[in-house]
Amino acid sequence: VSYGANPVISAGGTISSETRTVFTAPADQMVVITDLLLSMNSTSCASLLNIGTSSGITLAAAKLHSFSDRIDADGSYHYVRAALTNSQPSSIQHAFTSGLPIPAGASLEISEAGGCTVAYTLSGYYAQH
Repeated sequence: VSYGANPVISAGGTISSETRTVFTAPADQMVVITDLLLSMNSTSCASLLNIGTSSGITLAAAKLHSFSDRIDADGSYHYVRAALTNSQPSSIQHAFTSGLPIPAGASLEISEAGGCTVAYTLSGYYAQH
């Protein structure tokens, strides 16, 4: 049941090689995360993101990668230069059907491993517990 006085919550930012507290649920209400957007604008990077609670419970994990590399090959008759691109997925947008529950008084944390700069947006609603 959503909490009528202040039903919506949203938070966003960027993260790189760290764990960050996104928000803390009030002591008398849980928060349900319904939507997630992750994106990065790197040309050669691989990122692993974890979203969880301050008590160590993992709620979601995602991998983002974006590569743009060149191959130079010097053959006996030909010199070849080719651009190889493999850049999927460099963004994820997801709506959770049942939502990710953050217990009352717990914090939602996001962490990034890989050294990529990832932009994130999380939204949801306050709920009675």
